[in-house]
Amino acid sequence: MIISFLQTLDKNIGQAVEQLSYKLFEGDLYTFALNVQVSIKPIALVILSVCFVFEFIKITMKADILKWETGLQIAAKFTLAYFAMDISFYLLSAIYQTAVEWVQSIAALNATSFSFSDQIDAALKTALEKYGILDSIGLLATLGISFFVVWATGLLIYVMAYARTFELMIYIAVSPLPCAFILLEDSGSRLFKKFIMNFAAVSIQGLFMIITIQLYVIIVKGEIDKLVPAAPAAPTAAPTTVSVPEIASIMLLGSIILLVLTFKSGSLAKSLMDVG
Repeated sequence: MIISFLQTLDKNIGQAVEQLSYKLFEGDLYTFALNVQVSIKPIALVILSVCFVFEFIKITMKADILKWETGLQIAAKFTLAYFAMDISFYLLSAIYQTAVEWVQSIAALNATSFSFSDQIDAALKTALEKYGILDSIGLLATLGISFFVVWATGLLIYVMAYARTFELMIYIAVSPLPCAFILLEDSGSRLFKKFIMNFAAVSIQGLFMIITIQLYVIIVKGEIDKLVPAAPAAPTAAPTTVSVPEIASIMLLGSIILLVLTFKSGSLAKSLMDVG
């Protein structure tokens, strides 16, 4: 059961890394997001038209004589907002692709697999063979929760990576709406800027997550290496026995730190992009 927990951890962390490098602008999820975007765009055009009328009335009430330059300025802003609905897609794509390149380059720094189960499998089995039935029950009662937390951590990391992809898809789907408010002087431009910065923050969140995962792998593997040599001195040498509580404590502490820092990655990314 312990080895199964560790194997599931390996699998979930590996899948989380793959999800952080997900090709966002292709596949069924992206097709669905585009279909939603097409459905929302007419609503955004109506909002844009209403904003145009409001802006025109406001300027007309302030000025006794409506100059042609003012009308040209409003028309130019309307045209800019209209094209921003299409241009915003390319802007979002450029931001995300840049973030993915960073994630992939950092993932490549430590190309070894996220496999803790293979590293300690033989040594742990040798240690567990010495336990009797009562000892095994005691081990399960005292350390079972630790390995369960390790298993749950891997699952939560994978879920968070997948949830980040969903969040980015939602940004793509509703991208025409912030563009519709560009005509509203300062408030409209702030809304559009905040939308772009929030998308960038969620994209950069993947960078913080991959850095956290890599640090976790390096530190935990290093600590386990002190207990379990990478390979026996000779092919026929017996597997090294290890202390199960020591393995449990290393994995548990590392998993808790990984989980806390991964949960903080979103707020760190938003702080970096100066969005609340």
